[in-house]
Amino acid sequence: MENVEIKIGNGNRIMFWEDAWLGRGCLKEKYSRLFSISNDKEVTLKEMLVNKVSDAEWCFNFRRNLLAWEEEDLSNLKMELGIGLVLCLENLYSIIWKADRSGYFKVKSVFNWCELSVGAMKNIS
Repeated sequence: MENVEIKIGNGNRIMFWEDAWLGRGCLKEKYSRLFSISNDKEVTLKEMLVNKVSDAEWCFNFRRNLLAWEEEDLSNLKMELGIGLVLCLENLYSIIWKADRSGYFKVKSVFNWCELSVGAMKNIS
């Protein structure tokens, strides 16, 4: 997975809480308490972006007011989300193979990556 990157397209097929679109792991696991009190458990990334109050302010719909420690979790989540996420409306999504400069998966790049990995392991021994 370290050589794979998800390039977000229009966000329509990416589940905001359940898909691992923002690095490792899904937001449902990282912010389980916020997910448990969310009224929008099955919301897509596109829907979340459309509902943003402004470029810098994400809008969440919780079933009750947050407790102090949940406010801290929400602040951390918003910081992780940032403001720079832009959707690519013409694409659904794609997977980029980072082991090759082109971004496309090639068998040769797997062999090269394996040789580098094995070589690095030999140097450690």
